[in-house]
Amino acid sequence: MLAKADAELIIAEQRCPLFANCWASGVIAPEGHLAIESFELDGTIPVWRFAVDACRVEQRIWMEPGADTTYVAWRLLAAPAGLPIRLSVTLLANNRDHHGETWMAGFAPEIAVDNDAVVMTVAGRFALHARTPGGEIMPRRDWVENFDLPLERERGLGDRDHHLCIGQAEIPLIEGAWSGIVASSRPTRYPTSPRLGSPPGIRPSGRCARRHGRPGHRPRPGGSCGSCLPPIFISSTDQCLG
Repeated sequence: MLAKADAELIIAEQRCPLFANCWASGVIAPEGHLAIESFELDGTIPVWRFAVDACRVEQRIWMEPGADTTYVAWRLLAAPAGLPIRLSVTLLANNRDHHGETWMAGFAPEIAVDNDAVVMTVAGRFALHARTPGGEIMPRRDWVENFDLPLERERGLGDRDHHLCIGQAEIPLIEGAWSGIVASSRPTRYPTSPRLGSPPGIRPSGRCARRHGRPGHRPRPGGSCGSCLPPIFISSTDQCLG
């Protein structure tokens, strides 16, 4: 289903990749990994921080337990005043299993884009629903070919892969606020029209929020606890990370 979400940071007209790909030729391009300032785990959530000139961007990715749902979130930590800053995210999809090989001729899904959402449907098999609350998804349909898979080669499996681009997400960034993409095998239930200037954020569940601050309550690293439900995108001026 959703294989990759390759993000470029756009500062005014300057484009700076925040991702890297290894190609069958042996070339690594683009070299977005060079912009990584730090990496850590916040509990079980991977956290990247990128530094591009005077801009600092944090990225997180996680899945929702018990649901075929993945979240990718970015937060602008610092930026020069007065410059428009946004993300352009290429959404790449596939229909193979984790050890299968891509059959390009046999993967011809229907793709429907509506404002901030895209639905990719393979009739009789599955549908992929992706949304970027507060942003916009532009229609695309083109193949990106010849990714190198060195670990698969070590296992004696096919070491080339191809992904279908199903849309281009344009996401405005506001300093201190969270923005992102949610992708699921189910229709997303997240806000479609957050207020301008208040892109989606991340918060702990209400039950966890009530427990925080109680005597004897010991949240896990990152501020979450055993009673936390997975963080969700919200449309609110109350931006926080559980």
